[in-house]
Amino acid sequence: MQVAVVIVNYRVATLTIEAIDSLLADPSFEGDIVVVDNVSPDDSAAVLSAAFADPRRNERCTLVPSDRNGGFAYGNNVGIRHLLERPSPPDAFHLLNPDTIAHPRATSALAEAASADPRVGVVGSHLEGADGERQAAAFRFPSCPGEFERGAMTGPISKLLRSHVVSLDALDHATDVDWVSGASFLVTRKLIEDVGLMDDGFFLYYEEVEMCWRAKHAGYRVRYEPASRVVHLEGQSTTDPNASTQPKRSPHWYNSRRRYFERTVNEAHADLCDATLLAGAAVRAARDARRGGFDAWRELRRSLAAAKKHTAERREPTP
Repeated sequence: MQVAVVIVNYRVATLTIEAIDSLLADPSFEGDIVVVDNVSPDDSAAVLSAAFADPRRNERCTLVPSDRNGGFAYGNNVGIRHLLERPSPPDAFHLLNPDTIAHPRATSALAEAASADPRVGVVGSHLEGADGERQAAAFRFPSCPGEFERGAMTGPISKLLRSHVVSLDALDHATDVDWVSGASFLVTRKLIEDVGLMDDGFFLYYEEVEMCWRAKHAGYRVRYEPASRVVHLEGQSTTDPNASTQPKRSPHWYNSRRRYFERTVNEAHADLCDATLLAGAAVRAARDARRGGFDAWRELRRSLAAAKKHTAERREPTP
């Protein structure tokens, strides 16, 4: 199976180059690397161009400038389309965050898992921090009970709803899952031909969840493959270096969450999931009342209302 890597860069050229060099140092990876610069406002394009002139990189690395910063899914689609236009397009695409370091065989292990069964359309990597600590990489689809548990974050409730908790327990073996982390995952060309590219209506967050949902509903398998190991410097590619503080959840997260529930079911279901998240958060607020718990609950309610309004204003007309 021929695999090409797509990396979307936005203001993190140095990290992107480190990710590329980790791939090129792997003798099992023989594919090409396409980097899409999402109209970075800094000198990323120039830095990447200079790096790609280096003989160690220039034969296998291509810089593709995006026409606009349309978000993570949009940037990946630009890179995938570029590769599909080649006379011999790859069989699969390893979509890799710029804030990553690939261990040896990170890409080839994904390709082997996809090659083992034509029904496999998506394969995700094992993720770890720079300190080697395991990161969440395999998940259940979000649901109303899961949203209540997410909001409550209270031991007895999490135990009661453990079969709905989105993040799966640590997995040490390859297995089918609902969805995998977008920090490092492979999608096959056949899957894209059957279900389409990533939904670039998601600017950031939930785009991989929705793509895995489409894959599963089209009869494809989504696999977690721990033999593919990737260091994820979590958040470094989405953090604003000019901001003095970073919010726990950005408006993009709330907007994408709302879009996901509407796209996969309908508006009423999205409303119900909002209500269950708020109900769960009310439990946590009551528990943490002395530490401003209800202030956090009110902020959550405002964020959900803003996301609902944002999604309604941008909703595509029904054909």
